[in-house]
Amino acid sequence: MRNSIILALFAGLTVVGCDEDDKDSGAEEVVDDTDTDVDAEPASISVVHLSPDAPAVDIFAGAAGAADLPTDALFEGAVFGDGTEFASVDAASYDIFIAGSGSPASDAVSTVTALSLDSNINYTAVAYGYLSDVDGTGNDFAVAALADDLSAPEAGKFRVQVLHAAADPAFAQVDVWDVSGEPAPLIPDFDYASDAVVAELDAGDYTLCLDANDDQACDATFALGELPEGAIINLIAANDADGVPFLFAQFSDGANLKIDPVSE
Repeated sequence: MRNSIILALFAGLTVVGCDEDDKDSGAEEVVDDTDTDVDAEPASISVVHLSPDAPAVDIFAGAAGAADLPTDALFEGAVFGDGTEFASVDAASYDIFIAGSGSPASDAVSTVTALSLDSNINYTAVAYGYLSDVDGTGNDFAVAALADDLSAPEAGKFRVQVLHAAADPAFAQVDVWDVSGEPAPLIPDFDYASDAVVAELDAGDYTLCLDANDDQACDATFALGELPEGAIINLIAANDADGVPFLFAQFSDGANLKIDPVSE
């Protein structure tokens, strides 16, 4: 019941595009600390598309509050079930626009305003939920912003950030178990669209179980394989257009992995 998939566990965050036109003029320009701007370490951003009924999207990022919308996309053609690599941008505050592929920022289906990106941090914007309401559940399209602590985990451990973005009503609340050995609870009563959970766990072999109806039986099982010491991972629960759940793993180096449930 294990695919030997090397990954590192559950989590996700923000998109960004950088508009570098800082329009200071006159005397104010003389006062600017340009050395600080030049020397500042960049931030890193990526996008993960997990909205089952959304088309491919383009991501735009511009200076927060700017009158003119960005015209050049930071990422183009992001498709369902996939994620982009990390892109370096200036550490600053941005407005992020998510639009259908080929559409301008002015036609964005979702906008994140005044997103502050700090130096030396990986940010991931996770687009999830449905563009059209499903059975009146209100699991609408949304964007979650995940920020990764890139400091080294404790010796013998890996760090995982877990996000519940499975929008099908069947997964409104789940219990997450590790069933690689004696079943052990990891995240009880995990609600859809709730805050991401961050934990450091012992490196080793993990098989996760999602219990969707609180009967302590697995409704979906995922073989993660050996999770190595020092890994930093975002693990995101999602579902496809047919309601079948899957996990999306994103590593700190930008590698992505889609993990389908184990066939019983």
